[in-house]
Amino acid sequence: MKDYKYIIKLITSIFIFLFISIFYSFINIKLNSSIMYLINSLTILICLVLLYFKDIKKDIKDFKMNTLSLSIKYYLIGLTIYFVYQLIISKAITNSIPTNEEMVRNLFKVNFLIAFISSCFIAPILEEILFRFTIFKSVNNKYIFLLASSILFSLFHVTNLQSIIQIFFLFSYLMLSFTLSYILYKSKNICNSIIVHSLHNLFMVLLLFLGG
Repeated sequence: MKDYKYIIKLITSIFIFLFISIFYSFINIKLNSSIMYLINSLTILICLVLLYFKDIKKDIKDFKMNTLSLSIKYYLIGLTIYFVYQLIISKAITNSIPTNEEMVRNLFKVNFLIAFISSCFIAPILEEILFRFTIFKSVNNKYIFLLASSILFSLFHVTNLQSIIQIFFLFSYLMLSFTLSYILYKSKNICNSIIVHSLHNLFMVLLLFLGG
């Protein structure tokens, strides 16, 4: 196990996420939902960045483009597997979409600018710190990190596990999440997984508006 300070930071990160999310859910009724979503995400992100400021600053300083090119190669492999799996699901099981994706599409209909900023910039940074960086810093075991980060990320995006269809979608997120976790593990730099995550979300937004 790594330095106990990172375990404490991991627990603190979970508390920050839960506390702020619950707090804003109580006042969500009084304000525009898209604005509240943005404020909620930004508040959590700022707290996490402050909590891991030294580590993030070091990763930004040590970031190299050659590690990013390798990370993109890993991503393209994962994306190919993801699309093959999605094609099989759409042909053999269902043409519906995950509840998380439906929520994102609705957000784009309500406020395009906020949805774009949230999806392509805020969410990738927030989710990579919360679901990957915190665990990466807390454990030494490669497999525990890859499994824990991938599963938690996927469960966050697919919450309705009472539906069998949504369980199939869970595996879609697991594939992409595992790819992002592997990118962080190999590069040892949070910048790589954040950039790849951001590019992925941007790619999915383009597919959305192209009718994909």
